[in-house]
Amino acid sequence: MFYGAFEYENIPLLIWQQSKTQRYFGVHNYQIAEFMTLFTENVSLTSSNNLDSFLFPLAQGSFFQQLTTDSLAELWQYHLDGETFLQDEYGVPALNIPYDIEQIIASRTIELGKTIASISLY
Repeated sequence: MFYGAFEYENIPLLIWQQSKTQRYFGVHNYQIAEFMTLFTENVSLTSSNNLDSFLFPLAQGSFFQQLTTDSLAELWQYHLDGETFLQDEYGVPALNIPYDIEQIIASRTIELGKTIASISLY
């Protein structure tokens, strides 16, 4: 189901949510595709087809994987395999959080800012 369209710093972002799950699919800048699963408020997995997504360090609890492909089906399968790995190897809980994605993105962005600010450049 289509979740919404947003714009951040003149970059368009379109988001879809898989019905009755905490799985999201986003397209931004008309070419970058990302699948995101929210396991808990602080644990997520993102799979992207773009290397630029690794520009900043990840917040604690964020798992990120990149696959250079134009195939959304291939990226989706890669994402599902990543979910299974996190659940099997690290005991990441199943999907079930009552939060709105906008709230989570906002809080995760604040946490990312704190992480970046804590890195010494000297």
